[in-house]
Amino acid sequence: MIKAVIMGKHIKPTGKLTYSKLSTENLNSNINTYEAKFPKAKDETEISIIDLFISSVPKNSNVSFNCDRYVQNNEQDLDFTIYSENNTSLLELTELVPNGIGKDGGYSKPAKWNDMNELSDRLIKIIEKKSNKYIGIKHPVDLLIYITDNNANLSLGAENNIKSFLNNNKLIFRKIYFMVPHPIGGIIKELFPNDVKNRIKSGNLGDCIII
Repeated sequence: MIKAVIMGKHIKPTGKLTYSKLSTENLNSNINTYEAKFPKAKDETEISIIDLFISSVPKNSNVSFNCDRYVQNNEQDLDFTIYSENNTSLLELTELVPNGIGKDGGYSKPAKWNDMNELSDRLIKIIEKKSNKYIGIKHPVDLLIYITDNNANLSLGAENNIKSFLNNNKLIFRKIYFMVPHPIGGIIKELFPNDVKNRIKSGNLGDCIII
């Protein structure tokens, strides 16, 4: 992969993302829990995310993304320029953080309950804001949403709520992806385009208890 020169170091907080792996030996089975690790610098975190995303796409059904090489752009621009065959596109990355104190959520004071209404509504606002920011760009733009904390993961109801919204509102993004970046293989879903039609009534997504 061809990557841009890293111009500066901006520290980016990350959460706690764990994954479990089942191992068997001599008829005995064990479930081991591992924690994903991310670089401290923002630009390095983004490179680790896009590398995992590209390598994990073939392992996820119904997910498509073509990339022969990429360049990391300056911080004030969209994050990456993607080159594939004769095509050029842009990829923007954004992290969805858990519910927390304040409108943007966070890691320092996590809630005891994960409010799926707040989480999905906040993600919709993030997507809308980014779409409005990049109106007029000539190249196709894709959006990759990722998490670094277990408590930022979307429930199926929240996922379908967001998919329905995206189908009913015109945004600039060609494709929108959601990834849980487990190092053993990122779990990727295409939020847009999709075939979800009926949106769940706002306020009815429920809560998830945080264990």
